[in-house]
Amino acid sequence: MEASVNIRVECNDNPGVRQTVLQMLRQAKARDVTENKQTSGLEIRASYYLEDNRPDKLGEIADLIRMQSGVFLVEMMENHNLVKQVR
Repeated sequence: MEASVNIRVECNDNPGVRQTVLQMLRQAKARDVTENKQTSGLEIRASYYLEDNRPDKLGEIADLIRMQSGVFLVEMMENHNLVKQVR
């Protein structure tokens, strides 16, 4: 299994915020992008192979998302699951 990380975003369930977050996540080679509606808003997750993306670039993307209006939480964590979407 190849090393990968997840970026998890909690944000307003609003089309403008959703689109901005998705565009920013796709600046790198995002895999397994999922959206889950919650009572408090929307959760968006994306997986990234570390071989394809430098950790500092992923950190920059996470920081840019954090600064967006309507974003409550951004977490970057190790992915302990298999990335399903092929390269």
